[in-house]
Amino acid sequence: MPLALAPHARYMILCDEVLKDEQRPGKLTIVGLTSLVNWPADAATAVHLDRLVVLLILTDGYGAGMGKIVCVSEETDAQLFSSAARRISFEGKDPSGHYGVTFKLLDVRFPAPGVYTVKFFFEDTLVQQQVLTVR
Repeated sequence: MPLALAPHARYMILCDEVLKDEQRPGKLTIVGLTSLVNWPADAATAVHLDRLVVLLILTDGYGAGMGKIVCVSEETDAQLFSSAARRISFEGKDPSGHYGVTFKLLDVRFPAPGVYTVKFFFEDTLVQQQVLTVR
């Protein structure tokens, strides 16, 4: 089995969408940067986002492995949602380079106001996490 070493995350950005600039290769536009979700005053049930995109800029990875996004409640440590695991490969790439990986999560639900943590795992190793507040 080939060796896989977890990458480092230079950036982990939560947003609505990531657009590639066709005129400038390698340039990305972040749409709807998300660090706070407003809980409507009249909300009686879970608040949901149609889409949550997680952009990771990774470096120092070796080999290939499975990556996954998981969101947990800081208060209860309960898992709210996760992405499907997907293969991320650094094979044949310069380890010092920066490589963008996106995860698109659909119909994301938050059961109550609170603090949540979105986590990126590579081969079951926590690589990076980002706080998301719902209030």
